[in-house]
Amino acid sequence: MALSVMCSVPSNVDNLNSHVILLKNLTDVGEVEMVMKHLKWIRSNCSSNFQNIMNELMASLSTSASLQHVTKLIQCLHSQRLVDDANPWMKLMQNVYA
Repeated sequence: MALSVMCSVPSNVDNLNSHVILLKNLTDVGEVEMVMKHLKWIRSNCSSNFQNIMNELMASLSTSASLQHVTKLIQCLHSQRLVDDANPWMKLMQNVYA
């Protein structure tokens, strides 16, 4: 439901925080596939805000309810080349899973 509401808002409306909150909450409950789908939608429809949304999402993950869900999201983002090897989350994951 929230995804359809967010997708129906015109892309020229400044709703960066709403996207970040939605993406963070989806991550917290393990809906990584939905996060990836919504990020793809944002990239297509709000491309000028995409990097800002990504930056805010990455910063918000430190308060996530589940490291397992964050790890899965980071791996998906990395596989789609949305997160590079120099990202602090990648470095943390390399240290944790080494």
